[in-house]
Amino acid sequence: MKICPVCGKPVEEEWTVCPYCGAPLEESDPGPRYEQAPSAAPMGRDAEPPTLQWMRQMICSPLYLAGAIGHSCMVLFTLVSTFRTGATAVTETAVSQLVGNAYGVSGWLDGLYSWLPVLFSASVGSALVGQLPNILVAIGLWMLYASASDTSGAPLKTAGLSLIRGVQIFQLVLLGLVALLLLVAFAVMMATLQLYDLEAVLPIGLMLLVLLVVILAVGGLYYGKLIVTINSFRRTIWTGKTQGTISLYVAVLSALGGVLPLFRVLIGEIFSSLASIGGATAGIAFAILLFRCRDEWEQTSVDAAPPETFS
Repeated sequence: MKICPVCGKPVEEEWTVCPYCGAPLEESDPGPRYEQAPSAAPMGRDAEPPTLQWMRQMICSPLYLAGAIGHSCMVLFTLVSTFRTGATAVTETAVSQLVGNAYGVSGWLDGLYSWLPVLFSASVGSALVGQLPNILVAIGLWMLYASASDTSGAPLKTAGLSLIRGVQIFQLVLLGLVALLLLVAFAVMMATLQLYDLEAVLPIGLMLLVLLVVILAVGGLYYGKLIVTINSFRRTIWTGKTQGTISLYVAVLSALGGVLPLFRVLIGEIFSSLASIGGATAGIAFAILLFRCRDEWEQTSVDAAPPETFS
């Protein structure tokens, strides 16, 4: 076998014309342009920029999996705990109906059939509505993992991040509405106290107002910076280069949000404790990932910076 000097394809020794490009294989100046067949261009993941390859590794890492599993378990056991509480309330209602209608079986059955669906439906509905943001976040986390672990060569998708971002925007708006309602309620309470000459209670009310404002400000700042951080990840995936910043504030609060639920493990019932363990695992795991992402972002910025010149 020999190599075509024009296209670099391997050809048979006895051929005088390349069957691929038509170039003559015997020239007066036989200096070959290729000493060996050129290597194929990178395909799939190998063609991705190093930043995207690093992000894939991060999303497929055991730490990310621990966070995603922990968050999913938190949602699952919270729902189970709520359903269990609702079922207990339904049972107590049924027993009270039985005792109250000890001499009227038909009346007990009527009361049971009328109250059980209402109570259980209310319990299930409230649990699902209350956990809907966390359920959507869990779906977004697994969508991101499925995209990163895809071996078909498809590009890394941001649909999971977009879903999580939408949930955070909704929670930020909801927090703002809650803050507005609390301010209105506080204003009404202050007016009522003044109306009934209860000014002595005003300092306590003001302290409560300051505490509420601080809590709402911390929560609002967290959601705002989390949305910015998610946008940084999305833009990085789109461009293949590190974009934006990873908030240290979000990383620290995520770590605190992972540590605090551990104090509820010993005082709650079994499913509530399991939910707390899941939430703690998710908070700590994602906090560590955010700190690592910050280091990667800073290192990339240093590598991309122009070298300093010295006179």
